[in-house]
Amino acid sequence: MRDDLKVLDVSGHDWMADPCSQEIWLIQQPGQLTRYHPAQQEITRVLYLQQDCANVWVGFIDSAVESGGCVARRIRGALEATPANG
Repeated sequence: MRDDLKVLDVSGHDWMADPCSQEIWLIQQPGQLTRYHPAQQEITRVLYLQQDCANVWVGFIDSAVESGGCVARRIRGALEATPANG
C-alpha cells in the first residue's frame, strides 16, 4: 500500500441495465459449449476468435488470449500448407 497516493474518484457501470449489453459476462447453458465446439475446430473461410467461444475461462481475458492463439496457429498452419505462388 502506498501512502503517497490518494484516490480521487471511482466509478462503475450497471451492465445489466445497459441497453447494448443487458448482461455481464457470458454464462453458458448446460451443453452449449459442447454443442458449438465442433464449429470452432472446422477449417473454413470464417474463423471465430473471441472470448465467448474459447475453450477455457469463457468470458474472461484469458479466454480471448486462448482463442487468439488457437486461431493464429490455425491460420499459420493453413498458410504453411498452401503452395507459394511463383
